Amino acid sequence: LQVPQVKAVTLRRRGRVRFEQAACLMSMPGEVTVARPAAPAAPPPEERGDAVRDAIRDLPACTSFFDAVAALLPASGRVLDLGCGEGRVLDRLPAAVAYAGVDAAPERIERARRRHAARAGASFACADLDEVAPDAGAYDAVVALNTHQLPGVDGARLLRRALAALRPGGRLVVFWPSSPQS
Repeated sequence: LQVPQVKAVTLRRRGRVRFEQAACLMSMPGEVTVARPAAPAAPPPEERGDAVRDAIRDLPACTSFFDAVAALLPASGRVLDLGCGEGRVLDRLPAAVAYAGVDAAPERIERARRRHAARAGASFACADLDEVAPDAGAYDAVVALNTHQLPGVDGARLLRRALAALRPGGRLVVFWPSSPQS
């Protein structure tokens, strides 16, 4: 019997046997030969990073952080996310929010577009954060998380542009960890 990508195992039967997601190929008194799918091949290197990012995204600390950020944002209106990565802020925003995410990394923008393909009112653009010039007074909220330390980004200029993009009464949500060295 040749079955590609299947591992056959012969087990001694002791009492009642239950196999899930396995195919019983042969049954003899006292023995059962079972075929189980082989372990999946390791994902290609470009997908391994996605698995790690997904695991980190689901950690309680990350979940709590993004929940806290989303709680600061409006339930409707327009939100600009500078340095959006894969759009994790968007995961927590109501459908009434029109979202624009900008990131300098093309692979992150591509993952964000795939993750949020079905989300109406969401757009993602790949752009150098130091060159981003959002429309003045166009947004109800601007988010900038962990963007100041990125190479080539002038944090002060980014903040000035973010503030200029806000409508009167809009909210700027910034998270820039600091240390004595920064």
